[in-house]
Amino acid sequence: MDETSIVLAELLGELSKSDRADVGTLELKGASLSALDGNVNLSANVRTDAAAHPSIAHCHIVARLGTETSGKLDACVIGIDADRKAALKAAAAGWVEIVAGPIFSMAHARPVMGAEHFDGTDVTGVTGSHGFVGPMRSRMVDGTFDFDSLAEVAVFDYAAEMAPPGLVHLAKVTLNAGANGWNRSIEVDGHAACHSDPSWDALPISRSQGIVTQFAVFHYADQPDAIAKRQQVDDAIWQYVSAFARTADTWKAAELLASEGIDKELVHRIYTLSPLAFGRVVLHGIGVDYSPYYTRIKSDGSLQKQLHLMREPVFARSMALSQAIMSGELLEAFKELATTSAEFDAINNALHAGSNPKDLKLSPSLIPDHDTSNQAVAQAVEQLQNQSKKAAPTSLRRRWWRFW
Repeated sequence: MDETSIVLAELLGELSKSDRADVGTLELKGASLSALDGNVNLSANVRTDAAAHPSIAHCHIVARLGTETSGKLDACVIGIDADRKAALKAAAAGWVEIVAGPIFSMAHARPVMGAEHFDGTDVTGVTGSHGFVGPMRSRMVDGTFDFDSLAEVAVFDYAAEMAPPGLVHLAKVTLNAGANGWNRSIEVDGHAACHSDPSWDALPISRSQGIVTQFAVFHYADQPDAIAKRQQVDDAIWQYVSAFARTADTWKAAELLASEGIDKELVHRIYTLSPLAFGRVVLHGIGVDYSPYYTRIKSDGSLQKQLHLMREPVFARSMALSQAIMSGELLEAFKELATTSAEFDAINNALHAGSNPKDLKLSPSLIPDHDTSNQAVAQAVEQLQNQSKKAAPTSLRRRWWRFW
């Protein structure tokens, strides 16, 4: 029996233990497992990761709801066991334990199999959407871990902003508690969009160590324009990179988008946020401590601090689209755009001055509103300089470090 068949057979066995009213008739046909009278169809893909420990089985179990292509929900699950077959079975059993609930709840339009409903305002759900969140699963967590501490924490923060255009999405969050704090990683629709918070400060440092995983399904069926708006953001980001490839000028690229009828506010967000995101992708892994926040400069020169970059759809989608952009003919334009961000410039200057990238901790970026004058920006910068007693860099070095 091949590995995919092992996973599907285990899914069948585990789902057969569930209430028939929840899962309906189960039927395994070749590479697909049908449930709930054909309203839920499951397939499996076992990934081969050369760098992964041989005891880890990395599986993607995809659920399709009805016949809608927008109902394709990709869950990344792993099983751990020295025996490969047992690891594959563990991955499938884990899916039934923490993913099946939200999936089948969506099909039923009511919570089943341990899932809970959220309406877009619940802190434990996905902001601005309806859906279902599944139970939490823990590994290597000792008895001192306080699960109640997660009850009022937005563990799925950024999922809405990261999501690609589509009606229904599946989000996975993994919380890793260690002696030095928390690491939170979030994935939407498998690996379609991924983000990691290496120093997640939503919870105090835990005395326990361990991993907690949770899944949520969320949808925009009650927001008919949501898909079109997100598609507009994605399309405009691609168009901006393409325009920059033709003009070699960030401002001219922005003007080109505006001349083509794209909303000026959206153009401004892309002009200010996309290069910032691209720069972080290019410099990923060198050890720089980036700020998760930005400071907004309003048109009157006043400041609004501690705003989350990942809560900006343009920034979150620019991060998510980076791999796709870099894999095509716009690679060089992408890399050049990355060097235009203020963060890239600051890091470049620091490295040329002899700094170790692991010693660099960046302050929040300044992002002006689209109608903010140069005078208002200068006023805001002066205010920040007076507060921090540190002067901002005033010169731009033209000798770049090359990271590719």
